[in-house]
Amino acid sequence: MSRDLHTALAPAGLPRQRLHDLRHAFATLQLEAGADVFEVSRALGHASIATTANTYGHFTRAMAGRSVDRMTAILGESASGESNSGWYSGQMKTRTAVRRPIRA
Repeated sequence: MSRDLHTALAPAGLPRQRLHDLRHAFATLQLEAGADVFEVSRALGHASIATTANTYGHFTRAMAGRSVDRMTAILGESASGESNSGWYSGQMKTRTAVRRPIRA
């Protein structure tokens, strides 16, 4: 099977890869694209999503970018840093922490 894979990759100008490398690429690209870990786990045939998360769930730049985008949307800020939502602009009251001295 590996020989067939290498035969198919060569004309496309792609480097030699193992089947396992393609499996890893599939999982990583799916997770980067926002696929649910459960879906990827089932596609790979894992019995547990823990196996998928531990093996393929490394934090990539694409994932970090999406995380920043989500927090920006949650906080309601535009790219320029201006507030877009009522709760973040102070229409909702927020509690501030009160500092008290630590007693020995």
